[in-house]
Amino acid sequence: MASFLLFDKIQSLYGSSGQLLTSGYLKFYVVGTTTPQDVYAESALTTNVGAQVALDLSGRPVYEAWGNTTDAYFVELYDSNDDKQGEISRKEVPGGTGQSIPVPNVDEFMTGDGTNFDTENLANRLVPDPTGQANKVLSTDGSGLTWIAKPADGATPTLPPLPTGGITVTTSTVLLGDVLIEFGTGSASASASHTTSQSVSFGTAFTSAPKVFVQPTGGGVTGDGYYVIPSITSVSASGFAVGFNVNEDGSESGKNISLAVAFNYIAIGQKTA
Repeated sequence: MASFLLFDKIQSLYGSSGQLLTSGYLKFYVVGTTTPQDVYAESALTTNVGAQVALDLSGRPVYEAWGNTTDAYFVELYDSNDDKQGEISRKEVPGGTGQSIPVPNVDEFMTGDGTNFDTENLANRLVPDPTGQANKVLSTDGSGLTWIAKPADGATPTLPPLPTGGITVTTSTVLLGDVLIEFGTGSASASASHTTSQSVSFGTAFTSAPKVFVQPTGGGVTGDGYYVIPSITSVSASGFAVGFNVNEDGSESGKNISLAVAFNYIAIGQKTA
């Protein structure tokens, strides 16, 4: 049974006017009631000294007063004339009764959940004994740790399984099972205006419209060196259209697209048989 110290024998107690409480006494109750609650003379909670502990001529308790950590105590302090000098509304193990410290059993260690103390079995946390486990490596079965034979030096590692349908690579596509990645280049003509556009047909059609990403390459494409901003205007399983815009106001010729707009693209989507 876990215990905690309510009052020790070396502390003198004083009354409401600062007077030493010679031959006074302490009374202990269940919190929130007038029901007496016994205390004990030692941490083992063996010697029950009742619900009242006398003070000696120095105002010190004649016994140490120990309580059970599962209990909380209401305490009253009296002088030798039975006049009440003060009270403690709730005296309990520091941090509350939930903070009682459990005693670990064999092969257990102390831990906590962020609020209270707890115990846990060491077998779930410690590395198993390596004695006699030469040329083995540590592994797990999902619940505990164990030693397994290590692969021979130079052995081919076990790779994860390939996607269903395998992997097919060409100069412009990568097919991972039923996921197709297609990439390439294109060029939109010099339009002598602020915008231009270009349609692209996929070399290998997708099953449904993929996601398409376009990046212009090279430098400025106008007389004044302006760059263009791309915008995907339509996408289908067989291709897409992209527009380019200088995104500048005004009719100055230096803002018109005077060079072809080169671009790279990549499309990612589904390709089923």
